[in-house]
Amino acid sequence: SSGINAEYGGRQEEMLRMLYEAMHGVFESAGASLNSHSFLPSSPFPTNDQGLLDSLSLIYENCALFADLYLRYPDLTEALYGRVGGGKFRTTAEQSVQFCWDRQDVYREGSTHGKLLHLAMQELNLVPRDQDYVNPHRRKASTTATAEKKKKKKTKERKKLPRGPSLSKARSEL
Repeated sequence: SSGINAEYGGRQEEMLRMLYEAMHGVFESAGASLNSHSFLPSSPFPTNDQGLLDSLSLIYENCALFADLYLRYPDLTEALYGRVGGGKFRTTAEQSVQFCWDRQDVYREGSTHGKLLHLAMQELNLVPRDQDYVNPHRRKASTTATAEKKKKKKTKERKKLPRGPSLSKARSEL
């Protein structure tokens, strides 16, 4: 944690911890509300029940925020997992992400929101990662990407010299 704290700074870590604590509470209470109504991802959209609609809305909104934060701060998020919600935050967050993905109404596959959620699901290892998936915000990925850029730069610097004999340019002497 001290390496994470030194890299990100204490205020950023504290801000994320507070956000994740609030999200954990929302995921738990809204999830409990959905469960008490036997609301499943396959259930029709609740147009007549305001309480159910509010719970669903809270899950969607917080899931989008969590996905964005997790993709931008994966190392810090993983360091905070055990300290948020009594260590239960990872489970509640992953269940909420999976629920939103399974609904396919707001987070349709191929939509902007769907792409964000799919990237978060890959980062969380809830779905198999695409072959070319790399999170540039992850420390390991950024060092690998930097090494690849340096390798490409080295190959670009080499110029092909013409082979064989050549005539030098004529010089005029006066």
